[in-house]
Amino acid sequence: MCLVLHGVSPATWPLFRPLLREVDVLGGISTSLLVSPGSGEGDSLGDDARFCAAMDGRLLRGDELVMSGYGPSPGDARGA
Repeated sequence: MCLVLHGVSPATWPLFRPLLREVDVLGGISTSLLVSPGSGEGDSLGDDARFCAAMDGRLLRGDELVMSGYGPSPGDARGA
């Protein structure tokens, strides 16, 4: 079984933690966390030491971290 969680960021991490605790109790579930590098409001992943530590912990548990949503906004990509 595999679990993929999208939109993981410092702002959303408190919403995902309880679910992941339950998944950890079940065991044997491969988990991929699609991590959003920033909300576009000036925050970045490196600015939140607690979030980075939590992601390090998830890596140690065997989870996969996948960067999601990194790049210019759609308007920027079109040159608008």
